[in-house]
Amino acid sequence: ACQLALWLPLALIQPGWQRLWVLPVLGLIVVAFSATAAVATGVILLAYLWRVSPKVSLLSGLTLGLAGAGWGLTHPIWLNPHGRWETWVAWWEVLKQQPIFGGGLGFLKYVTAQLPATDPLKMWKHLHNEYYQLWVETGLIGVGFLGWLGWQCWQRRHQGQPSDLRWACATTLLGFGLISTLNFPAHLWQLGAYGCVALAGWLVTTQERMA
Repeated sequence: ACQLALWLPLALIQPGWQRLWVLPVLGLIVVAFSATAAVATGVILLAYLWRVSPKVSLLSGLTLGLAGAGWGLTHPIWLNPHGRWETWVAWWEVLKQQPIFGGGLGFLKYVTAQLPATDPLKMWKHLHNEYYQLWVETGLIGVGFLGWLGWQCWQRRHQGQPSDLRWACATTLLGFGLISTLNFPAHLWQLGAYGCVALAGWLVTTQERMA
Protein backbone atom coordinates (compact mmCIF):
# COMPACT_ATOMS: atom_id res chain seq x y z
CA ALA A 1 0.00 0.00 0.00
CA CYS A 2 2.83 2.40 0.80
CA GLN A 3 4.46 1.66 -2.53
CA LEU A 4 1.21 2.51 -4.32
CA ALA A 5 0.97 5.73 -2.33
CA LEU A 6 4.46 6.75 -3.49
CA TRP A 7 3.54 5.89 -7.08
CA LEU A 8 0.45 8.09 -6.91
CA PRO A 9 2.17 11.43 -7.77
CA LEU A 10 3.51 9.94 -10.99
CA ALA A 11 0.01 8.71 -11.88
CA LEU A 12 -1.49 12.12 -11.18
CA ILE A 13 0.74 13.89 -13.70
CA GLN A 14 -0.05 11.50 -16.55
CA PRO A 15 -1.83 13.07 -19.56
CA GLY A 16 -5.46 12.49 -20.47
CA TRP A 17 -7.12 9.16 -19.76
CA GLN A 18 -3.90 7.66 -18.39
CA ARG A 19 -4.55 9.60 -15.21
CA LEU A 20 -7.47 7.22 -14.57
CA TRP A 21 -4.92 4.73 -13.24
CA VAL A 22 -5.29 6.73 -10.05
CA LEU A 23 -8.70 5.13 -9.40
CA PRO A 24 -7.62 1.46 -9.11
CA VAL A 25 -4.57 2.58 -7.13
CA LEU A 26 -6.77 4.36 -4.60
CA GLY A 27 -9.02 1.30 -4.43
CA LEU A 28 -6.09 -0.98 -3.63
CA ILE A 29 -4.82 1.40 -0.95
CA VAL A 30 -8.25 1.39 0.69
CA VAL A 31 -8.48 -2.41 0.54
CA ALA A 32 -4.99 -2.75 2.07
CA PHE A 33 -6.27 -0.85 5.11
CA SER A 34 -2.89 0.65 5.93
CA ALA A 35 -3.15 3.72 8.15
CA THR A 36 0.31 4.93 7.14
CA ALA A 37 -0.43 4.61 3.43
CA ALA A 38 -3.81 6.28 3.93
CA VAL A 39 -2.23 9.32 5.58
CA ALA A 40 0.46 9.60 2.91
CA THR A 41 -2.18 9.26 0.18
CA GLY A 42 -4.33 11.94 1.79
CA VAL A 43 -1.42 14.39 1.94
CA ILE A 44 -0.46 13.67 -1.68
CA LEU A 45 -4.03 14.25 -2.87
CA LEU A 46 -4.20 17.49 -0.88
CA ALA A 47 -0.95 18.60 -2.51
CA TYR A 48 -2.48 17.87 -5.92
CA LEU A 49 -5.64 19.76 -4.99
CA TRP A 50 -3.49 22.68 -3.83
CA ARG A 51 -2.34 23.17 -7.42
CA VAL A 52 -5.98 23.65 -8.44
CA SER A 53 -7.37 25.54 -5.45
CA PRO A 54 -5.28 26.30 -2.35
CA LYS A 55 -8.36 27.35 -0.38
CA VAL A 56 -10.22 24.11 -1.07
CA SER A 57 -7.09 22.11 -0.30
CA LEU A 58 -6.62 23.92 3.01
CA LEU A 59 -10.27 23.43 3.98
CA SER A 60 -10.14 19.76 3.00
CA GLY A 61 -6.93 19.26 4.95
CA LEU A 62 -8.44 20.86 8.04
CA THR A 63 -11.54 18.66 7.74
CA LEU A 64 -9.52 15.48 7.28
CA GLY A 65 -7.20 16.45 10.12
CA LEU A 66 -10.07 16.94 12.55
CA ALA A 67 -11.71 13.72 11.38
CA GLY A 68 -8.44 11.84 11.82
CA ALA A 69 -7.91 13.29 15.27
CA GLY A 70 -11.43 12.25 16.26
CA TRP A 71 -10.86 8.75 14.95
CA GLY A 72 -7.58 8.49 16.84
CA LEU A 73 -9.17 9.56 20.11
CA THR A 74 -12.03 7.08 19.79
CA HIS A 75 -9.79 4.26 18.47
CA PRO A 76 -6.56 4.63 20.51
CA ILE A 77 -5.28 1.25 19.31
CA TRP A 78 -4.57 2.88 15.94
CA LEU A 79 -2.14 5.25 17.59
CA ASN A 80 0.04 2.32 18.62
CA PRO A 81 -0.28 -0.43 16.00
CA HIS A 82 1.61 -3.65 16.77
CA GLY A 83 3.20 -2.28 19.94
CA ARG A 84 5.30 0.47 18.40
CA TRP A 85 5.17 2.65 21.48
CA GLU A 86 6.37 -0.12 23.82
CA THR A 87 9.29 -0.90 21.53
CA TRP A 88 10.26 2.75 21.11
CA VAL A 89 10.26 3.24 24.88
CA ALA A 90 12.46 0.17 25.33
CA TRP A 91 14.96 1.35 22.72
CA TRP A 92 15.10 4.80 24.31
CA GLU A 93 16.94 3.25 27.24
CA VAL A 94 19.52 1.91 24.79
CA LEU A 95 19.78 5.18 22.91
CA LYS A 96 20.51 7.16 26.07
CA GLN A 97 23.77 5.23 26.46
CA GLN A 98 25.27 6.59 23.23
CA PRO A 99 23.09 9.37 21.78
CA ILE A 100 25.84 11.24 19.93
CA PHE A 101 27.60 8.49 17.97
CA GLY A 102 24.98 5.74 18.07
CA GLY A 103 25.67 2.03 17.98
CA GLY A 104 26.71 1.87 14.32
CA LEU A 105 24.93 0.77 11.16
CA GLY A 106 23.27 -2.61 11.69
CA PHE A 107 23.38 -2.19 15.47
CA LEU A 108 19.66 -2.76 15.89
CA LYS A 109 19.66 -6.01 13.93
CA TYR A 110 22.78 -7.20 15.77
CA VAL A 111 21.19 -6.60 19.18
CA THR A 112 17.81 -8.15 18.35
CA ALA A 113 19.46 -11.29 16.97
CA GLN A 114 20.86 -12.06 20.43
CA LEU A 115 17.70 -11.50 22.46
CA PRO A 116 14.93 -13.93 23.44
CA ALA A 117 11.62 -13.60 21.63
CA THR A 118 9.92 -12.22 24.75
CA ASP A 119 12.24 -9.23 25.08
CA PRO A 120 10.55 -5.90 24.11
CA LEU A 121 13.62 -4.98 22.05
CA LYS A 122 13.10 -8.13 20.00
CA MET A 123 9.73 -7.14 18.53
CA TRP A 124 11.18 -6.08 15.14
CA LYS A 125 14.47 -5.90 13.30
CA HIS A 126 13.45 -2.36 12.36
CA LEU A 127 12.03 0.31 14.63
CA HIS A 128 9.23 1.25 12.23
CA ASN A 129 10.52 4.81 12.40
CA GLU A 130 13.44 5.60 10.13
CA TYR A 131 14.38 8.80 12.00
CA TYR A 132 14.46 7.04 15.34
CA GLN A 133 16.47 4.14 13.95
CA LEU A 134 18.90 6.56 12.30
CA TRP A 135 19.45 8.15 15.71
CA VAL A 136 19.94 4.77 17.40
CA GLU A 137 22.46 3.58 14.82
CA THR A 138 24.29 6.76 13.77
CA GLY A 139 23.61 9.09 16.68
CA LEU A 140 23.08 12.82 16.47
CA ILE A 141 25.77 12.93 13.78
CA GLY A 142 23.60 10.93 11.39
CA VAL A 143 20.48 12.86 12.33
CA GLY A 144 22.34 16.10 11.75
CA PHE A 145 23.44 14.94 8.30
CA LEU A 146 19.85 14.06 7.39
CA GLY A 147 18.73 17.47 8.63
CA TRP A 148 21.40 19.13 6.50
CA LEU A 149 20.24 17.18 3.45
CA GLY A 150 16.65 18.21 4.10
CA TRP A 151 17.71 21.84 4.46
CA GLN A 152 19.59 21.68 1.16
CA CYS A 153 16.47 20.35 -0.56
CA TRP A 154 14.31 23.05 1.02
CA GLN A 155 16.66 25.84 -0.07
CA ARG A 156 16.34 24.75 -3.70
CA ARG A 157 12.54 25.13 -3.78
CA HIS A 158 12.71 28.43 -5.74
CA GLN A 159 15.35 27.25 -8.19
CA GLY A 160 14.72 25.79 -11.63
CA GLN A 161 11.47 25.84 -13.57
CA PRO A 162 8.13 24.56 -12.20
CA SER A 163 6.97 21.38 -13.89
CA ASP A 164 4.78 18.35 -13.32
CA LEU A 165 7.84 16.15 -12.85
CA ARG A 166 9.28 18.51 -10.27
CA TRP A 167 5.98 18.47 -8.36
CA ALA A 168 5.82 14.67 -8.51
CA CYS A 169 9.37 14.33 -7.16
CA ALA A 170 8.69 16.76 -4.32
CA THR A 171 5.41 15.09 -3.41
CA THR A 172 6.92 11.61 -3.52
CA LEU A 173 9.67 12.81 -1.16
CA LEU A 174 7.01 14.22 1.14
CA GLY A 175 5.13 10.91 1.12
CA PHE A 176 8.36 9.01 1.75
CA GLY A 177 9.11 11.22 4.73
CA LEU A 178 5.67 10.66 6.20
CA ILE A 179 5.80 6.90 5.73
CA SER A 180 9.20 6.89 7.44
CA THR A 181 7.61 7.99 10.71
CA LEU A 182 5.73 4.70 11.18
CA ASN A 183 7.48 2.27 8.85
CA PHE A 184 10.90 1.47 7.42
CA PRO A 185 10.77 2.33 3.67
CA ALA A 186 14.49 3.07 3.47
CA HIS A 187 15.17 -0.58 4.40
CA LEU A 188 12.97 -1.93 1.58
CA TRP A 189 14.52 -1.73 -1.84
CA GLN A 190 11.25 -1.00 -3.67
CA LEU A 191 10.24 1.88 -1.42
CA GLY A 192 13.82 3.02 -0.98
CA ALA A 193 14.15 3.25 -4.76
CA TYR A 194 11.18 5.64 -4.88
CA GLY A 195 12.90 7.83 -2.31
CA CYS A 196 16.23 7.81 -4.18
CA VAL A 197 14.66 8.54 -7.57
CA ALA A 198 12.48 11.31 -6.11
CA LEU A 199 15.47 12.90 -4.38
CA ALA A 200 17.58 12.73 -7.56
CA GLY A 201 14.69 14.13 -9.60
CA TRP A 202 14.22 17.01 -7.17
CA LEU A 203 17.93 17.88 -7.21
CA VAL A 204 17.98 17.83 -11.02
CA THR A 205 14.76 19.77 -11.59
CA THR A 206 15.76 22.47 -9.08
CA GLN A 207 19.13 23.27 -10.60
CA GLU A 208 19.84 26.88 -11.37
CA ARG A 209 19.40 27.67 -15.05
CA MET A 210 22.68 28.17 -16.83
CA ALA A 211 23.09 31.47 -18.69
